[in-house]
Amino acid sequence: MNKALYILTAYVVLLGGSYYAYHLILPIRVSAHIIALIVLLAYLYRAGIPNHPLTLGAVVSLAALLLAIPGSLDPRMALENGWTWFINSLLLLALIQLCRSGYAPTLFQAHYLIGGLVALLALAEFLITLRRPLGLFGSISITGAYLAALVVPVAHAYRVSEGRPRLACRVLLILLIVAVGVGDNRGAYLSAGVGVLVYITLMWRAPLIRKAALWAMLGAGLLAVLIVLTDKRGHAAGDPLRLDLWMAGLKMLTTYPRGVGPGLFAQGYRLFGSMGFNQFADAHNHYITLGAELGLAGLAAGALVLILFVYCARRFSLLPSQKAALAALVGIGAHMVGDSFPVTGFVFLVALYVAYITYPVEITFSPAARKLITGAALLILAGWTYQMLRYDLAQVHYERALKSGAVSEAMAASDLDPHLNLYSLELARLHDPQFIPAREDLGLYGLTMYGRVFK
Repeated sequence: MNKALYILTAYVVLLGGSYYAYHLILPIRVSAHIIALIVLLAYLYRAGIPNHPLTLGAVVSLAALLLAIPGSLDPRMALENGWTWFINSLLLLALIQLCRSGYAPTLFQAHYLIGGLVALLALAEFLITLRRPLGLFGSISITGAYLAALVVPVAHAYRVSEGRPRLACRVLLILLIVAVGVGDNRGAYLSAGVGVLVYITLMWRAPLIRKAALWAMLGAGLLAVLIVLTDKRGHAAGDPLRLDLWMAGLKMLTTYPRGVGPGLFAQGYRLFGSMGFNQFADAHNHYITLGAELGLAGLAAGALVLILFVYCARRFSLLPSQKAALAALVGIGAHMVGDSFPVTGFVFLVALYVAYITYPVEITFSPAARKLITGAALLILAGWTYQMLRYDLAQVHYERALKSGAVSEAMAASDLDPHLNLYSLELARLHDPQFIPAREDLGLYGLTMYGRVFK
């Protein structure tokens, strides 16, 4: 089981749950759908949905998700994007069960090994290019966020370890700090900095006045670093855009109280933004993105999950390692004010922290209710994934049409997935080589995230 969890974690973080690998490499996309189905079906069928407060949060979140899809800007793409949201919720519940079964150390060690690899390659990229590294995730922001989120738990492991494990944690901690440093990412600095401050606050047995002085001193230092970075050309140029994204997200929430649809912030930005066309996947603020895409119901569900998490965290005395995970989680929450990552690989780490902090808490579901929730979740998972595999098959035919120019392949793609605008555009082009799609149509194509250039 331990080896399987190492492999699964590496796959989710680096391949199937990687934003760019999932969307740009069709075999990885297909494998992600199949593996998620098999693993979650098998594990949750055996272990069941946990008797845990966050199970209620997951049920409410799914209801908010399903409410947002029918009236969204693009129900077809909302249905596809919603699958990932649903998978992430089930992943959290599975991680709670795994932590209850004693596998938390294995999962943390797997992330530490991956973090070390990501940090090493980021540093190598920096030394070769002398530029901020994109890293294994192909994104400065995602790489920085993942590495920064590991800093506090690794630092804690270093404090409590002895012998070779202590040396390994020291090396890993140095790698993480240096890699975050060369990434020069404000969000990563904020995540790691706030995490360290919260960790010291939780672990330091000192009068409140001393802790307040610590926050004033170190908080001021962190703020000064962020201000200095903000004045740098690359960061300063992006801040007006970030503000415009925030304003557009708020307009989406007020105009579409049920949400523009999961994963459809970019389409909403075409309507409400003023500084770009459709290249922005989110509001660069997790909370605004949640409201914009899932509406008031999504915000209410998110608030419920937060309340349930706080309730669980306060039910018992946290272990030092749980305090470290909590500190890292608070740092991530601060980071999400200025960023948002629709990446299952990153969500996996966040969900692990949540599960590890809260897994001891139980509530009582009747056997019938637990079976009903588990059965419904697995049935929805199977049906939804079947539809995703139909979309994948349609894309296979579309890829063949691009290579061969065969009208029959384009028709097969359009028949399997008639509501995806991209396929009808390709079919029209093959029927008439002089066909030039409207700019709006190309915009909708760009939002399919399949990474192909329309010929």
